[in-house]
Amino acid sequence: MKYTLLKQVPFLCSAFLILFSMPQLAPAQLSSIIPEGLGFEIGLGHNQLFWKAVDFDGTTLRGNRTALSVMPSARIHYKVSVTQMAGLYTFFGYNEFGGRSTEGPHRSFLEPDVLYKDRFRFQNLEAGVSGLYRIAGFNAGLGAKVNHHLRKTQRYHFKNHPMGRDGWQTSGFDLFKDWSADAGIRIEYALLNGITLAGEGWFGLTELSDMEGFTTYVRQNHYRFLIGYRL
Repeated sequence: MKYTLLKQVPFLCSAFLILFSMPQLAPAQLSSIIPEGLGFEIGLGHNQLFWKAVDFDGTTLRGNRTALSVMPSARIHYKVSVTQMAGLYTFFGYNEFGGRSTEGPHRSFLEPDVLYKDRFRFQNLEAGVSGLYRIAGFNAGLGAKVNHHLRKTQRYHFKNHPMGRDGWQTSGFDLFKDWSADAGIRIEYALLNGITLAGEGWFGLTELSDMEGFTTYVRQNHYRFLIGYRL
């Protein structure tokens, strides 16, 4: 099941290209097949992971992963009008978030030339809703979503390791919970022929860490640019 969703991303991309290349179908014809307001989007975004831990001596340690980290997303959505100016946007899809650190000295080694970097990746199913209001040709509003973490991985890289363990390696530890929730903002603009452009910012509301016996706090933010098609 973990890899089934990944296989759907190329399918959604192909579907987008097929619909985009079918101008001979009028909106009324498509509406007879797919309900008006239904659509899908694909996108990329930047991710940030904020990490704070309390050491045994009470010292607060921070290990934020906020370097540029681009990950994909794909979803189906349905937008329904509530009033002439307001509507609801609901969605379900596949999303990835996490974070990447910059390369720097590793605090576990005395040698200053031992360099370390890592990146965390959460592969998720997401579902959510946003309330949108029309302002000067744009739709903008606030929303919330939940994420079910299908798979969580850490890859880390050493340079000049004293025992020769240089290069990328994958951690076998699962340090995180299976669910999380976000609050966010969405701004979208409708182009011609049902094409939409949207930007989103999602801010983690819940603690991600599941490390028993350690005082650790982990939270994430992620930002998305999406292109889609909507009837």
